[in-house]
Amino acid sequence: MADGSVSASLPGVTAFGRIAYSPPDRNLIDLYVDGGIGFVGFVPGCPLDRFGMAVAYMRISDAARNLDRDTQIFTGAVSPVRSSEALLEIIYEGHIKPGWLLAPYFQYVFRPSGGIPNPNDPSGVSRIGDAAVFGITSTLRY
Repeated sequence: MADGSVSASLPGVTAFGRIAYSPPDRNLIDLYVDGGIGFVGFVPGCPLDRFGMAVAYMRISDAARNLDRDTQIFTGAVSPVRSSEALLEIIYEGHIKPGWLLAPYFQYVFRPSGGIPNPNDPSGVSRIGDAAVFGITSTLRY
């Protein structure tokens, strides 16, 4: 890019969506859906900066859930049955100076890994907690 930017974003609004299905008898996740929207050039004086939001949903297959139930029946151990995982992500890409991009982001994960047992719970009954993830990435182009 001749202008020294590190993002290929064009001003305006972009959106995406995706759906995937896999046979549930041989896959942990049988349904995956995600989508998002991005805005570029809406911050005065920052024509290349981008703000985006996305969501994702992953469903644990019936076969995997049935395995969890069978394990409970045959071992007598009480534990959660995995169901699904959902994710919300928010990101801002800021061009600090030509060739330098900083991108702080936030993700919130509902039922990580579909709601697996919490390894810190000796009873094995509770699920692992939701997760909030904060991060920042940096790109330098020289």
